Amino acid sequence: HTDWRIPNVKELSSLIDYEAQIGGPMIDRAFHATTCTGCTDINQPSCSCTGESYHFAYCSSTMIPSDGSGSGPSGKLFSVRFERGDNHAFDYSDCLVRAVRGGL
Repeated sequence: HTDWRIPNVKELSSLIDYEAQIGGPMIDRAFHATTCTGCTDINQPSCSCTGESYHFAYCSSTMIPSDGSGSGPSGKLFSVRFERGDNHAFDYSDCLVRAVRGGL
């Protein structure tokens, strides 16, 4: 497939399960299972598992606007932590990504 992309913050936040217990994983069960292990074949459903990485931030493609000082973008992206089901700002190199397919 050639239509993979990084989701925007709204799309990424839609994976949060707000009825799950805080402390994680607060991600829809379709993306997390107790049997999640390493991924060796991206065609297998287990490869969409978040596994123990729910503790880390997942970056969206949504940039945080500059602070208005004229210095351009902040260099940070909105991200989601599925451990607590909240959004944060992270530098590009400080978070994981979850690719999605298709248009916006």
